[in-house]
Amino acid sequence: MKNAVLVTLADKNYIDQAKQLFSSVYHYSGWKGNYLLLAYDIPESKLKWFRNKGIIIKKVKPHKNDKFKDWPSTILCKFELFNTYFKKWQHVVFLDGDIIVKASLDRVLGVSGIGAISDLNHNMWWQFKNKRYNGIYKTLINNMDMSKKSFNVGVLSINTDIIKKETYSTMLELYSRYRKIVRYPEQAIMNIYFHKNWKRLPAVYNTFILPKALWFSKLHNDGIILHMIMRPKPWESKTLYSEEWKYNLDIADEIDLNHRLPAKDIWNEKRVKKVSAMLENRYFIFEIDRIIGKVGIAVKKISPNLYKALKKISRL
Repeated sequence: MKNAVLVTLADKNYIDQAKQLFSSVYHYSGWKGNYLLLAYDIPESKLKWFRNKGIIIKKVKPHKNDKFKDWPSTILCKFELFNTYFKKWQHVVFLDGDIIVKASLDRVLGVSGIGAISDLNHNMWWQFKNKRYNGIYKTLINNMDMSKKSFNVGVLSINTDIIKKETYSTMLELYSRYRKIVRYPEQAIMNIYFHKNWKRLPAVYNTFILPKALWFSKLHNDGIILHMIMRPKPWESKTLYSEEWKYNLDIADEIDLNHRLPAKDIWNEKRVKKVSAMLENRYFIFEIDRIIGKVGIAVKKISPNLYKALKKISRL
């Protein structure tokens, strides 16, 4: 654990989110390793809070991202995780800023290579757009098995043995080559690079909070790491997690890395497996909901009984 670092990424508009994340890690996970902020365009006056807490600051510069309208300018800065700078630690745990941590993270440190969870049961082809630039897409599919599962990069467990001198520059080269066809910039590129050798983490280490799901409730969203992947985010408007998120932010000033707190909760293997299986089932149901939303009218016309059956399944 002492040879590990927990990392998040923030710009000047995401400072409270970084504070809340570090606060939830400190107060609930019993994390004994270092804390590090990848800081993009944050004034030194705002970084002072993190420095005073003993949180390491690594400033990052922007990368050309072709102005993806749905993504922040920091999006490609995640590639920095694979800079040889991080080899000073044996293990890196990266968490997106829209996350709440609830319990011990120690079990993710046993991963060799890179660990993550599947991205809502999506296969690799989902990461790319193939309607245009067919020549680029054909080059890609000739070198990859697009039927393989893709992984979500909101939570990453990285054994730094996989970081080579050329890893960082290769990711930038892959982005330059395929940027015109990617749906999710940094996620698609990491999936290309690691598509043969990533390890699957239990779903509880990246519980997708899906407020648009028909069955959405806290009862169905248990987990060690809660990831608010959809809007509304808990800081934007009132959600089931707004009070918890605000409370964690309010107690961020209590972080004292010279006095580490024990984990509030430590999940055993049985609990991890049970809840992870439940979450995987819910994600499958969410996909049914999503598909019904797009083709439900056509299904209803063709087979009303099938439509009713699917709707019933989606509410289980």
